[in-house]
Amino acid sequence: EDIFLTGLRNFFEMFHGKSAGLEDLVDCFIQAALESDIELDLFAWVNEWVCTPGVNTIIPEVISTSPNMKGCIKSFRVVQEASDGAQYVLRGHRISVIFFNKNLDEQFEFEMVMLPEEESDCP
Repeated sequence: EDIFLTGLRNFFEMFHGKSAGLEDLVDCFIQAALESDIELDLFAWVNEWVCTPGVNTIIPEVISTSPNMKGCIKSFRVVQEASDGAQYVLRGHRISVIFFNKNLDEQFEFEMVMLPEEESDCP
């Protein structure tokens, strides 16, 4: 959050009353990150998420030990689909998945990073 606010502050100070583009904004965020000793590849993220059209859908696929989904979870994976269009683009995601037991008094939670692939198996 501090890097974001510092990047915005730098951007507005540097380009107040001037023309600026997306590259200028990204440069200010990268500079703010470097000042905090953090290296970010924001241009790759901007290219993937801002400059590429289309919508991705993330779909959970659950396989249960019983056909009515009342048994134990046998397997779980997340499938990503890209919208139809001129460019078929799958993007990287960071998601959290939480499973609860029947009584909602126990939970199992994990974070996963989805690479730009069509599916990811969960641990």
